[in-house]
Formats: sequence, C-alpha cells, structure tokens
Amino acid sequence: MAYISPEELRNASVDAGTLEKFALGKVGETNINREGKDVQNLATIADRVMSHSSAIVYATRAELDADTSKPRGTWAVVINDPLLTNNGYYRRGTSTWGKSALQPVSRVDFEALDGLSVNRGKDYPCRQMTRNSITSEANSFLKSAVLSVSVEGALPGNYYSIAYFKNGSTLTSGRPDGFLITRQTQDDFETADTSVVVVRASETLTPEIPRDDRIHTVVLPSTVQPGLTVSITLDTSKLPPYGEYVAMNSPARPGYSWIIDPSCYLYAVEAPVEDLVDTSALSYSVSDTNAMSVVWGSVDRLYRVRFGPNGYNALPNIKGIDYALGGDRENAAWVQVNSSSSDWLPPLVVRAVNGGDNNKVIYTGGNHGADGYSGGGQTARCVLFQLYVNGQPLEMSRAQQGHAQKITAVFTNEIMGFNTTGTVDPASFPARYVLRQSFVVDFAPGAIEVVSFVEALEEIEVQKDNGPQVVSIGFQGEQVFVGSRIARSGFDSSKDSGPSSDTPNCWALVLSSGAGQQVSWVDRKYEAGGGQNVAPSAPYIRGGSAANTKFYHAIVVGRPISLQAGDGYKWRGGYAWQAPGLAIDAGLDCRIDYLREGRLHHAFVKPSSEFFVIP
Repeated sequence: MAYISPEELRNASVDAGTLEKFALGKVGETNINREGKDVQNLATIADRVMSHSSAIVYATRAELDADTSKPRGTWAVVINDPLLTNNGYYRRGTSTWGKSALQPVSRVDFEALDGLSVNRGKDYPCRQMTRNSITSEANSFLKSAVLSVSVEGALPGNYYSIAYFKNGSTLTSGRPDGFLITRQTQDDFETADTSVVVVRASETLTPEIPRDDRIHTVVLPSTVQPGLTVSITLDTSKLPPYGEYVAMNSPARPGYSWIIDPSCYLYAVEAPVEDLVDTSALSYSVSDTNAMSVVWGSVDRLYRVRFGPNGYNALPNIKGIDYALGGDRENAAWVQVNSSSSDWLPPLVVRAVNGGDNNKVIYTGGNHGADGYSGGGQTARCVLFQLYVNGQPLEMSRAQQGHAQKITAVFTNEIMGFNTTGTVDPASFPARYVLRQSFVVDFAPGAIEVVSFVEALEEIEVQKDNGPQVVSIGFQGEQVFVGSRIARSGFDSSKDSGPSSDTPNCWALVLSSGAGQQVSWVDRKYEAGGGQNVAPSAPYIRGGSAANTKFYHAIVVGRPISLQAGDGYKWRGGYAWQAPGLAIDAGLDCRIDYLREGRLHHAFVKPSSEFFVIP
C-alpha cells in the first residue's frame, strides 16, 4: 500500500483552491497554481473562445500583417501559412497583430499527450535531490529515455535510484542491458552516501531491450531484496548509442543525486501480521541484537536453528542447532546439539591482483581474522542485514516473535583479500575490502536454502570457496556422500567423496545420529556450483581431518576464478534437518527433504549412495 506524505497533502490543498478558482472565477481574474503559472479560469477561456468564433480568416501571416485597417481588439486567424507555426489565432494591438496564447489543439499536440510519452523531456518519473551534500545536474538519459518507473515492494523510509545502465557495454559481465538500482535511507540521504545495491547490473535475469525506436518496459526483479521489482519504461529512440554505458553512481556524474520519484513506489507492508499462519510451520524469535531462533517440528521432536551475527567478524551465520522432544514450543526442554563460532557460510581465499602485500595465504571473512585464525584484526564487515517474514521486512534491532511459512535473511559482507589485510606493512599497504559476498538465506520447516553472490570490487583472484560448510558435532554417527557411489559408513571426517572427475553427481552429505539427520548440499546444475572451477582431482565434498570434524563442499578449489571489478559468480546450496528414522521405502538408505528455488524437493538415496529426486 502507498502512504500520503504531509507534502502531498499540502499540494492537494493548493490544487483544490486552484480548481475552485478555475470553476468559479470571473473573466480576467488570475488563477495562479503552485508552479507560479496563471492557468486562467473557465469564464476567461469561454470569453476568448467566443471572441475566436468571430475571428477574421486570413490565408497567410503576410496577408494578416498587410491588413492594418482593423481596430484594436479585433480577432483574426491564419489557416494556411507554409510555416506551420504562423498558423493560429491573433489579436490586433495598437499597431500590430500579436499571436494569442490560446491556440487550437493540433494532432501533434494530441500525440504528445499520450500516456506513454507524456513524461519525455521532464524530470518525472525521477526527481532532483541533494545527496551527500551534492546536488547534481540532470542526466539526459533520465529526462529523455526514461518515461515511467514503478518500484513495487519498496521499503518505507528509503529512496531508490537508477545508478547505472549498461546499454550494451562490455566493460562488466552479465546481460547487455543490465541496470544498477540502489537503495538508501531517507534520513541520511542528504548528508551521506550509504546506498546499497538492490538490482545488480550483472543479473542474468535482465532481458535484452529491442532497439527499434519504440517504447518498451523492462522488468527487474531483485535477487537482493525479496519482493522488490523495478519496472522501467524506456523510449528506445532516445537511448545513447549502443555500447555507451550510462553511469550515475559517482558524485561527479550527472544524475548522481537524482532518485526515482517516491510517487512511483508501491510500499511493502512495514511489518508482518502475527499469528495468521499455521503454527505447525515456523516459529521465530528475534532479539534486539538481531540474533534469531527458528523452530519447526519433525515427527516426535522440535528443531531449532540459531542464526545471527557470529564469530570474530560478527557476520550473519548459523550459530547452532538444538532439539527438544515433543511438540510444545512454549515449554520445550531444549538439548543443545552444537554451538560454535565457526562458520557455516564460508570464508574465502582471495588475492588482490594489484596493490597487495606479501602476506601468507589465509582465509578471510567468516570467522577468520588477519592471523588466519580468529585474531589479528577483522577481515570482513557486514554492510547490510535484513530479515523478512513471509516476504515482508522486519524492523531490525527490535525484539519480536511470531509464526511464518518462510523467513528470509538477506545480507552483504565486504571482505579483504589475504594480501590486503594491512598487517604486513600498513603504511604502504593499508587494509582494504576487495569483494562483496552477499547471501539470500531462506528458512522453511526442516530446510534452509542458500544463494551466494560474490562480486569483485577490484581485479581479484578467488582461489578457494567451500560453499556450504558443515559443523558435524552432534551428528557424528554415520555418513553418506550422496552420488559418490560410496556406501554409508561410520563417521570419519578424514574421508572425502573421491575425485570430482570420478564422482560428477556427488552433491550432498548426510550425517546421522540419535539427534537426527543433518544434510548439506550444493546444486551442481546451477552457475558456479557446476564444478567448472573444481580441479578434477579435488573432491566435491571433503572432511577437515580427524581433528577438524567439519565438512566442506567445493565451489572453487584448484581452479581459481579471475574477476574484474563488477564481475562475479553465484552458487546455490543449503541444509536440511529431520528426526531420526524418518520412514522410507524398503531398499532405500534415506530420504532428503530439501528446499531449492523456494520449493520443497525430495531426494531418495539408495544403499550405493546413488539417488533420484522427485520435484
């Protein structure tokens, strides 16, 4: 729903007064609108129309000017002058003819008023603002090519801006007509630049715009802010030459301080309505420090995942797993399965190509500090963290609880390279962040889906990305590498799934114990999860060691990814939990109920670890 601001109410009051004068004013009375223009009134217009009806007809302007015999106040009309602008109504002055401001409407005038192109050449649907103490001049792209914008699912208290349009440029990856849409809070817009990207220029979902000099609308769903869709209507005849990008994302650029006019926003509901869903789905509680617990039922017990800022870098991550027998959520006697500052959502091994020091190769991000462990200085920071319940944003940093069918965590971390932590020679090589690591994490009963986006801030080389990592504590009974052709065995974190070249279908790890079944998985048919950056000799799933009982999936191992600024990659995976001994058909090893693309899927695993999936 949309909300009416105090400014809109004041404008409506002024407009109402203008309308009253238009209807009731007398001949010759002025009627000044809030733009300072005299829009006259019906009586004045009717008087002039009546005068026009008795106008003397002339074929050309020359014939009109030649007739000096008419008295002052006489009306005339030129109807057939070769110069079209000379045609129209005139009124005799003291000694000359003057063209009237009131003229008949032509076909050209009507065509200019069609609903699609009415905003051509105007500020709207954008608006000039002051941003970061800068008031930018207009960008010709916004005024001539952008005819209409709709921001559906906007968050109240925020401005949205068109910051970049690729227009066929090959300087960055992704589709040729990618847009960069940003969001910034209204409170600090005038004095700061704290915008976050909500639609990326590298999105693969962005359609290609026909260059046929017609009007087209491009629809841009956000993969960062759930429920947000930005629709932009463009006059393709006014686009810059193909290959010339439009950039408005730096202070020196025209259009930098311009926003999409808030009248184009369709706002998301500010907070979810409590207790409107089946309480057998998810229950949640969030603290004022944004630590969240999510609870669901599975057969004879409840499970609880604890999630929130965690570890040395205080990045959003899984913090632990608990279970309780029975189904009473209010009085559950929780048994801690595991609790750790170690990371589930992964750190990275990444090198800055330019301007780096000679620091040793270490993981950064996750729970890893500049010493390679959990100390020596933070190597990452969270720049965006937002929770959504049933698609609606929660107010952050406020204690609250409720029930839901789905909960989503959206967050972005900025991460240093192992050679940009500023620990070797801070004066010559100060610390700097070289990439953004963003996550969309969906919680549903029994399952979590994770989509990860890695985007370079400068030229980098990603040497290792472990995808979804797993803390195995509490589930160290038996294990199955699904799709590896290795049968179920006792827990052994020194084992792996075998060379990826021999096990191309290995995608999931099942750990089981009396606490239940825990699964981690990677979609091996989605983007970087396809194994193109995994060396043939490297396993898709590996244990840490006999001492390190974590398990790791492989997204980037042995085949580094080189990225330019703005380039990136994605992967999709997740986790699932269920009660022990969940009934399966005879002859099967286990069943995996997991969330993919927002929908529950069911994988059935054979004793050989081969599997089949029922969508």
